[in-house]
Amino acid sequence: MNIAILGCGYVGLTTGLCFTEKGHKVICFDVDKAKLDLLQQGKLPIFEPGLEEIFKQAKEKGLLQATSDLSNAVKEADAIFIAVGTPMRQDKSIDISFVENAARQLGNELKEKQGFPVIVIKSTVVPGTTQEIVLPLLEQASGKKAGTGFGLCMNPEFLREGSAVKDFNEPDRIVLGCLGEKEKGLMQELYSAYNAPFVLTNLPTAEMIKYANNSLIATLISFSNEFANLCEKVPGVSVEDVLKAVHLDFRLNPIVGGKRLNPNILTYLRAGCGFGGSCFPKDLNALIHFSEKKGYSPELLKSVVGINQERAGHLVERLSKELGSLDGKTVGILGLAFKPETDDVRESQALKIIQSLLGKGTRVSAHDPMAVENAKRFFGSEAEKISFFGDLNSFLKEELDAMVLVTAWPQYREIDFATLGREVILVDGRGFFNREKLPENVRCVSVGFKP
Repeated sequence: MNIAILGCGYVGLTTGLCFTEKGHKVICFDVDKAKLDLLQQGKLPIFEPGLEEIFKQAKEKGLLQATSDLSNAVKEADAIFIAVGTPMRQDKSIDISFVENAARQLGNELKEKQGFPVIVIKSTVVPGTTQEIVLPLLEQASGKKAGTGFGLCMNPEFLREGSAVKDFNEPDRIVLGCLGEKEKGLMQELYSAYNAPFVLTNLPTAEMIKYANNSLIATLISFSNEFANLCEKVPGVSVEDVLKAVHLDFRLNPIVGGKRLNPNILTYLRAGCGFGGSCFPKDLNALIHFSEKKGYSPELLKSVVGINQERAGHLVERLSKELGSLDGKTVGILGLAFKPETDDVRESQALKIIQSLLGKGTRVSAHDPMAVENAKRFFGSEAEKISFFGDLNSFLKEELDAMVLVTAWPQYREIDFATLGREVILVDGRGFFNREKLPENVRCVSVGFKP
């Protein structure tokens, strides 16, 4: 098929490039000249493991184009994916202005387009958006009717940054909210190469599925952190041991053929310094705002967000108890990305911790193997107050009063603390290190444990 992708962010690029692996021709459209320039130079504007090799192969086979010309992008397209951003507004609601603009511009292009192109909403939007906002905009701008002049689907993404290629190529389900049977058939044909069950539903239900999925995972994280706070009030109780035992409950971790399944969902049932990224904080806040506009107050979701919001401050408070005053101290931050295997710093807990430390007069050194440049852009002029390192050995040579592990990059396991030649106060914000195996010169402050 011929596929157009509107939006060259994490979701749009991953979706488009992975489709090229199945032989589909893809044109990526964006208004960001910097992104397009990079793509046309043979470079990716994002870091995602495995994506660069797919990109090179797609370019070699002539299956990928990048353009700022919307007419060129959609003229031959059988399916047109809208994968533009839906950022969070100041009031925590979702900003769908990029989706609205894309729908208007796309509607104008549909006026002269032949056939039955299927418009697919890939952006995360609150329930009702596709049917109540996108559909009228498309019809008004195109002069055509949905169902006859074009098809409309909602196809939410379930891609985890850092493993997005695997998630796309090995999906656990494909959710299709379709307006009619014709577009449903085309979408099933497009995804027929993927061995996954289809969830066929209507437009608003498909939108709600995405929010329910993310809300559950975020709830598990905040549940774990709630118990971490409680365990810290009882000397000798380790939240790690508590949750390890919970993991063995057969309803969470069934035994099949004499072996534990150890499902991936258990990785979210661990205490730490909270969740970040472009999805969970934005999606939960958007759903809370959406719910309240509908006259319902989602108290559980509010608690999930509230617990997460205090995690950065909680770690700084524990650090302060170890160091006394933070004014004039030098603290090293291990990890800037919101999770390993990505350079994305959106809503990263590390950045919140750094902001808090700077406000207390603390000098900050920070290391990350991938996300330094994005972190510098986030801090703007304040970046001058922070010593950034992409090289771990150089970072470890700094005269630090304490370190805070925020992002669980695997290379941090290789740190030989015994060779540093000084006492190390280590605040482990991810339950990453085994306290029992750390050398004597390390005083480890673990989440969810009070000696």
